[in-house]
Amino acid sequence: METVVVLAIAIFAFIVSLEQRNDGIHAVESIIPIDASLSLKALACIIIVCHHFALRSSFQPEGVENILQIGGGNCALCIFLILSSYGITKSESLHPPVFKEFLFRRMAKILIPFWVVTAFVIVVAMSLPMSYIPDFDTEKVTPNFFKISCGVMPLWKIPLLFTGAVSINPHMWFVCVITFSYFLFFLIKKTVGLERKGMCVAVYIVGMVLFSVVCRQIHYPAHYWRNLWALVLGFYLALYEKDMMSTKARVLLLLAVVELYLLSYTMFSNDNVDSYMLNANIAMLAIVIFASLFRRVSLRPRSAVVCFSSLSYLVYLLHGSIFNVQWYLWGHRSLAFVLVVSVICAMLLKYPIDYILKK
Repeated sequence: METVVVLAIAIFAFIVSLEQRNDGIHAVESIIPIDASLSLKALACIIIVCHHFALRSSFQPEGVENILQIGGGNCALCIFLILSSYGITKSESLHPPVFKEFLFRRMAKILIPFWVVTAFVIVVAMSLPMSYIPDFDTEKVTPNFFKISCGVMPLWKIPLLFTGAVSINPHMWFVCVITFSYFLFFLIKKTVGLERKGMCVAVYIVGMVLFSVVCRQIHYPAHYWRNLWALVLGFYLALYEKDMMSTKARVLLLLAVVELYLLSYTMFSNDNVDSYMLNANIAMLAIVIFASLFRRVSLRPRSAVVCFSSLSYLVYLLHGSIFNVQWYLWGHRSLAFVLVVSVICAMLLKYPIDYILKK
């Protein structure tokens, strides 16, 4: 019931954040308008938190919670990855390929929030006295978080928490994936040139395949390598945006290729995710629906959706640790607690992060 209430509030906040466009439908020249991207980021973030709560809830998931538990995470993650790849390709296409500038302009926006949140979580973990380390499989909490609480984590491992080699939060694998995708994008832009679109896409696919192979071999906590196709799709959409908007045949061909990949993955993979193809299609359908909607409407500048979207990355980084704190206090009982505390912490951390990024 709590999940339904949270989603109902989110839907209401979204509706009241809309206003009629004043510049007309044809003024939107992007496949995915910026307001659609902001709305989808906010929605995907809420769905991911709901999904992780459904996996941990002390109550038997039913109805909406059961649906979110089964496929909410995969669906929201596909949305995030498509938007991430599409966004960086669009925003960086006009900048010169200078690594120092790219590092501070783009990579810092991913890594500095990660480092600040990691430092914050370490302080929080140290403030919770624990006499034993709970097991992830049974308690659905992060062992490294409570190793710090118990004071048993070796000091030499603490710096590794800031690299991702040792994780204090099982959801922070996302930072590694996005950082790699950004680096791969810059490498392609520098060496191939974005004007050679076909070659760019080919190299990007090879890079993502190699990355997924490495993830599997080292048992990186990202069985989510199954979702890397979404990064390729976002990259392709940004490169061929004008062609996609003017040629329906190219859209249909792209859709056929994506569906063929998803079908092949479902049939031949040992991943045991029966609903994955459905989740992926729901994610793509959501993007199409929101893109169409925001050709007619726009978001109010200071609406709840815009504000939450600006905090969505921080909320994502924080919510796993808030689950740990909630479990420590009274068990996995409240989705609203996790969301509210994550948002409050994100708002508090946003100020020092913005200050650092402006330096």
